[in-house]
Amino acid sequence: PEEKALIPKFEKARDEWKVVSRKVVDGRLADTREGRREALDLSLGVAKKKFEDLDLDLSIYVVADEQRYHFDVLFELLDRFNIVARNKNYHLSYGMVNLAEGKMSSRKGIVIKMDDLMDELHDMAKKEITQRDSDIGVVELEERAEKVSLAAMKFNLLNQDKNKVILFDKEKTLKFEGETGPYLLYTYARINSILEKYGVENFPKEFLSDNMSLENREMVVEISKFNEVIHRGVSDFNPAVLSKYLYNLAKLFNSFYHHYRILDAKTEHEKESRVILAFCVAMVLKIGLKLLGIGVLPKM
Repeated sequence: PEEKALIPKFEKARDEWKVVSRKVVDGRLADTREGRREALDLSLGVAKKKFEDLDLDLSIYVVADEQRYHFDVLFELLDRFNIVARNKNYHLSYGMVNLAEGKMSSRKGIVIKMDDLMDELHDMAKKEITQRDSDIGVVELEERAEKVSLAAMKFNLLNQDKNKVILFDKEKTLKFEGETGPYLLYTYARINSILEKYGVENFPKEFLSDNMSLENREMVVEISKFNEVIHRGVSDFNPAVLSKYLYNLAKLFNSFYHHYRILDAKTEHEKESRVILAFCVAMVLKIGLKLLGIGVLPKM
């Protein structure tokens, strides 16, 4: 079989590797039960082939925290046999996903397939969108529901502390307010509507420092953190760093929106500075969401 062909032919005898696998690895004994050992055999082979064929700098395994022990043993063996150095592999673990109804269990029949869940979220999104816009066309409704449901799912799963159990509540995930994907899409669409009303032809050619009034500064400071947040999220292998930043930025803008007039500001100077600020927030939201695999909507 093709899978068995991936198992590497170690320079040292197979018997020796079995001995090593029984030794203490990071203070614990490697599990040498037949099924576990075969899984390690295959993982060793795949790891070796990946680095040989793809010339990787780093291999990241995105697998649940329950498999932490497997990867501790795998990385140790790869290092001991001089196949792949330990610092070339990383286990990006995450907590298991529980439904609001409780922990999923095939034995108890509490299981839901991803396709079924996405279909359910899509239907729920359509219902919510129709309540907000009863005149929306069928095609646009389907497209908008698809993006809203995907945003709800992705944001909820990515906006989590690593290794903690993830609670997935369909109702809360699809809300248009609070720390959700749809809330960020709604904020972007709100800003896009402001910019469309202002008109591209009227858009200021440059942003001058003296355009920044006192009430704008908090948001300007927050926007300036964008690159730092991206670098921190990448270095920590933690997308939640970015998702939480985007939510805070959206919340900050919406608070600003409710306190200050933008298009009907008292002076042209105020209007220009606020429009530029709104544009910058929209760009950060759009780029940040794209990095999380979430597309925006021009209107909601």
